[in-house]
Amino acid sequence: MTASTKDQSPQHPHLRRDDNSTHLIVNGKPFLMLAGELHNSSLSSARYMTEVWPAMKEQAINTLLGVVSWEQIEPAEGEFDFAELDKVILDARGHGIHLVLLWFGAYKNALSTYVPPWVKTDSKRFPRVCSIEAGGKRKILDVITPLSMECAEADAKAFGKLMSYVRVLDESYSTVLMV
Repeated sequence: MTASTKDQSPQHPHLRRDDNSTHLIVNGKPFLMLAGELHNSSLSSARYMTEVWPAMKEQAINTLLGVVSWEQIEPAEGEFDFAELDKVILDARGHGIHLVLLWFGAYKNALSTYVPPWVKTDSKRFPRVCSIEAGGKRKILDVITPLSMECAEADAKAFGKLMSYVRVLDESYSTVLMV
């Protein structure tokens, strides 16, 4: 690779450290995030976001933090659907707003709320945590056991698909700054 070819390659957002600080570098320059954070399901609907983008621009927001959940991108096992996320990323780009994607996979706030239906309904394959309440009563919680390797592998597979998808869609644009 020649120096001129290297200079033309897209530079991914990254952190650059110096003696006194750390800087987020976007498109080769330091970037100051003026960020807002969305409610958990807001980013799952491009239609809903059509009203959000202009409001964020009016408030000088240049970056939004929003959730991508496992249930959103893998509604059936092995079948990935990025259509809605695709629209959201393209709309953000069109409005000049960057995104930080927050992954809600097997857990969010110590619960398994955002897992896909095929995980929620298969407690044999994805066992739940049990607790013992006062009086010795056993209670099954809405939490997949962290000891489930099958859940960890399925979550990691979905996250990997998300990362690959974002890279292909956004590699030349840096709309998505972080995941």
